[in-house]
Amino acid sequence: MDLSIVIVNWNAGDYLKQCLNSIYENSSGLKIEIIVVDNNSSDNSSGMLKSSFPAVKYIANNVNVGFGAANNQGIRVCASEYILLLNPDTIVLPGALLTMVRFMESKADVGAIGPKILNPDKTIQYECARNAPTPLSEFFVMMTLHKRFPKSKLFGRYLMSYWDHEDEMEVEMLSGACAMMRKQAFDRIGMFDEKYFMYAEDTDLFRRIKEGGWKIRYVPSAVIVHYWGKSAAAAPYAMAVEAKKSMERYFKKHCGLFYVILHRIFTLIASLCMVAACLIMYLNIFDRKKTNLRMILIKHLYIMKWSIWI
Repeated sequence: MDLSIVIVNWNAGDYLKQCLNSIYENSSGLKIEIIVVDNNSSDNSSGMLKSSFPAVKYIANNVNVGFGAANNQGIRVCASEYILLLNPDTIVLPGALLTMVRFMESKADVGAIGPKILNPDKTIQYECARNAPTPLSEFFVMMTLHKRFPKSKLFGRYLMSYWDHEDEMEVEMLSGACAMMRKQAFDRIGMFDEKYFMYAEDTDLFRRIKEGGWKIRYVPSAVIVHYWGKSAAAAPYAMAVEAKKSMERYFKKHCGLFYVILHRIFTLIASLCMVAACLIMYLNIFDRKKTNLRMILIKHLYIMKWSIWI
């Protein structure tokens, strides 16, 4: 077996079907296995898999156990030395899988690699190669300063938005949407920390991979498309708060109480600023744009409430 692919699904059936088709269409030259772990989806994911993809190994959970825990279920039954963790809302482009496997075969000191990840409009998703987060970088992202000043090495440090992501290089973090791991790395540092329900579990894992002595490389010659957050879109406000909870858990685990306090303070300040900005804009824009603005406002109200321990 050349490659094991683990996909965690939650109510992303249509995207999952598209993802699986792209894998089978672009896996020439590789012997692959695909394991789909379903976190109690309420759509027709199960029926679609059984009818359209009978060769896929299917693990069905009776409850949503979380992203990391579900990935661990899939990893435990993988038969290959190379394991690709892939989101269901992705499309694998030609040559991506073979390129990543060949890269891993040629670099014995590399524990994880990630491809170039594109948005559906073919712009880069900067999360595919990034630095480790800090409370300040989280603040800059919440305030969208990395988008307003993408060439700034201060505001853009976390996502490295000042870099065009065209060069292969060693990085600190990859995107959990698509990353290939060496099974030996899991054997050395363990699998996902299941205390994270969703978000930051990949950040935690990549940090442990580096601390375990493995290198992490970004390989832009392999490319996928990611539709971004289609499962989380089913519960956007709860997931926004969950992302903050998970990042706090990461800071507590790896950086200490001081970082936790800073994260709370910066999150509160950013959410207050975003709420104020949304209210001002809401009074000065056309009705057709108010729906999206209302969603942003509500999201930051939820985050603000969480940030003051309510």
